[in-house]
Amino acid sequence: MTKLLNDQGMSYDTPIIDFLPGYWTKGPSVNLITFRQLMDHTSGLAFDNTTSGTDFEFMKEQVAAGTTHLGQYSYQNMNYGLCRILIATINGNIPVDWTYPFPISVFNDQAWDSITLQAYQAYVNANVFSPSGVTGATLYHEAADALAYNFPVSGHGWNSGDLTTLAGGTGWHMTLDQVLAVMSTFRRSGTIMSPADAQTMLDDGFGLNWTVTTPLGTYYAKIGGWSGDGGRMEQSIAFFLPQQMEFVLFVNSPIAFAAPGQLLSYGDAGTPGNVSDPVIVGFGGWEVFKFLFAGSNSVGQDRIYATNKQGQLLSYGDSGTPGNVSDPVIVGSGGWEVFQFLFAGRNLAGQDRIYGVLSSAVTLNGVQYQKGQLLSYGDTGTPGNVSDPVIVGFGGWEVFQFLFAGRNLAGQDRIYGVLSSAVTLNGVQYQKGQLLSYGDTGTPGNVSDPVIVGFGGWTDFQFLFAGKNSAGQDRIYGVWATPTSPPGQSLYSIVSSAYINNIYITSGSEDW
Repeated sequence: MTKLLNDQGMSYDTPIIDFLPGYWTKGPSVNLITFRQLMDHTSGLAFDNTTSGTDFEFMKEQVAAGTTHLGQYSYQNMNYGLCRILIATINGNIPVDWTYPFPISVFNDQAWDSITLQAYQAYVNANVFSPSGVTGATLYHEAADALAYNFPVSGHGWNSGDLTTLAGGTGWHMTLDQVLAVMSTFRRSGTIMSPADAQTMLDDGFGLNWTVTTPLGTYYAKIGGWSGDGGRMEQSIAFFLPQQMEFVLFVNSPIAFAAPGQLLSYGDAGTPGNVSDPVIVGFGGWEVFKFLFAGSNSVGQDRIYATNKQGQLLSYGDSGTPGNVSDPVIVGSGGWEVFQFLFAGRNLAGQDRIYGVLSSAVTLNGVQYQKGQLLSYGDTGTPGNVSDPVIVGFGGWEVFQFLFAGRNLAGQDRIYGVLSSAVTLNGVQYQKGQLLSYGDTGTPGNVSDPVIVGFGGWTDFQFLFAGKNSAGQDRIYGVWATPTSPPGQSLYSIVSSAYINNIYITSGSEDW
């Protein structure tokens, strides 16, 4: 796509609407979507759709639906699926206003699909594969190609089949050598595009999953995967490395182990010992965060929140497939390292909030906040949008060992805390190790007097947090850290507790 735009002298910021099929219905904001937004996945089309479809009918439907998320990141294969249609119209393979006359206009979709698929394949072969010396690349799985397997292996291998109708966003079957040949030719030879234009494309992040700067230079990474038939999977990762090197790895099964810093996701069906095998939703680097927790923003999107070493609050999306975690949105620009606790939950009005307890006094936007106050923030899902805080607890919240949000079995949203020492609150004595439950009505200083929901012993957990299991039951999860019986349980029994539909951890050891 970038080569064609460069050859045509077209800006990446050109709107795509004049190059889409004229007979398609265009929904809200489609007239504003640019080529750049397709290539960096910020078009907003099919926003947070978990199928990431890229066939002609799906793309036509999503264009008709339009978007209210223009400029927001959401990885969708259809962004590149649309590029194969745009390549055909820009090149003049089919005029944008072409249709069959009535009554055979019912075949417009089939004709457009076929013509644009052929035009796309011809363009890629002539302008990408041929300069790279690559022949024999196909959009279907040849019988002699490697099959995909699950792990542990059970049964036969899987042939991923013919993906021609999904071309643009996926589908090419190539060898390692062929992929490396394309990468090196693109980057250095000048026969696909100039080395300067190639570097600009990498720096713009088009088609990439992440960019990392190291002491040796910057590297650029792209992951890919396709799965089906009982967890059988084929996947790949390609790196443009510093010092003009490239690296590609193909694997025809799920990765069977976790490396330090990977973000893992587990399912919990709600029965003893049922937790599923993990899905690696983030391939590495998650060990660098000070805080890491799950929640929902104010528009109801489920997100993973993290605070980095620079004090920024980042928000990630997880579509549930290996390595899928989106590029982060910076929802808080700085200063989030000052919190002692940081977690997500809901107040009693049902509003999704981010809660934090200050470890020291700070001034934010000219307002002084004190150590130990419990603050509540809203996140609308756009960069730097986090609201000014509401002080929902006036002080003393630093005395807790654990602090997290969840729901009780009556469906009430609560803030749970485990006391690290005995305290007196409003004339009532509370003991170390008690599990307390608070309500938040959403107004300053409103947090209710606590309910003692656990009478003692809760300080002996290593981790403690709340969520839902896959059956939709609200639970409290804990990892027991001592060789004695946990509260309310006999030794070796399962501690009753849970975390949303998936439990996220960063792998650093074999022990939880």
